[in-house]
Amino acid sequence: LTKMKNLKDFIDNSPDSISIHDAKLNLLEINKAGLQLMNMSYKQTIGKNIKTLIPDIERTGRLEAYKAVIGGGSPFMSEDVSQSKKFGKKQFSVRAFMTGEGLAIVTRDITELKKAEQQLLKTNKRLEELAYIAAHDMKAPLTNLQSLVQFIDESDGIKKECQGLFDKMVTSIGIMSNTIYTLNDVIAIQESHHPTNEHLKFREVFTSVTESLVTQIKDAKVKIRADFSKAPDIHYPQLYLQSILQNLISNSIKYRQANKAPLIEIETLEKE
Repeated sequence: LTKMKNLKDFIDNSPDSISIHDAKLNLLEINKAGLQLMNMSYKQTIGKNIKTLIPDIERTGRLEAYKAVIGGGSPFMSEDVSQSKKFGKKQFSVRAFMTGEGLAIVTRDITELKKAEQQLLKTNKRLEELAYIAAHDMKAPLTNLQSLVQFIDESDGIKKECQGLFDKMVTSIGIMSNTIYTLNDVIAIQESHHPTNEHLKFREVFTSVTESLVTQIKDAKVKIRADFSKAPDIHYPQLYLQSILQNLISNSIKYRQANKAPLIEIETLEKE
C-alpha cells in the first residue's frame, strides 16, 4: 500500500501531464498537471473519451497513432503545437505507450525549451557573423600593414634607437596575423561541414578579394581584367568562392614570370 501511495503521489505531483486510458481511449486516471493542461476538473474528465477531451485529435493524426500503440505497436512520440485564447501558442512533446490493455500518455510543455533553443541559435548565428566579419574585414588592412612594415624594413627607414619598438610592432602584427588566419581556418572548417549556397554576384566577391590583396597587386604591378557579363551570378557557398578567387589571384602573383608585370584575366561562363 505504501509503494502504491508513493507511486500515486509521484504521478500526481509530476510537472508533466500523465493520463491513463482504457483500450477504447476512455480516461481512467489523470494527474494535476493534466487537469491544468485541459483546464477541466477531475469530474469533468474521468470516463470521457479522448475525442471528447481533445476535439481536434483526429486532425493531428494522434488518434490513429494511439490506436496503433494499443494494437501492439511501438511507443509513440511526437511534438505538437497548440493554440488557445487562454494559454496562447504552446509546444508539447507527447509520449504514448501501452500500460496493461490500455494506454498511458505523458505530455510535457516544451514551449520555454523551444524558445531557449531558438534564442541559442540566434546567438550562435550572431557570433558566427561577428567572427566572419572579424576574420575577413581585418584581413585586408592587416595584409597592407604587413606589406608596409616590410617596405620600411627593406628601405632601412628605421632609426637605430627605434629598432626595438619596430621589432615589437612586427611581433604584434605577426601574432595578430596568426589569430586572424586561425579564425579563418575555424570558419572554413565549420562551413565545410555545413556549406550553404548563397546568391552571389561575382563582381562583388571579386571586388572584396582584390581589396584584401591590394598591396600585393600594387607591388607586383598586376593588371586584372575581369569579365562577368556572361555569368554575373552564382548560387554557391560564399567562403568557397572567395577562397577560389583569392587563391587564383595570389598564386598568379606568386608564380609570375620574373621582371614582368603579370596580366590576370578572369571570365565567367554559364554551362549546363
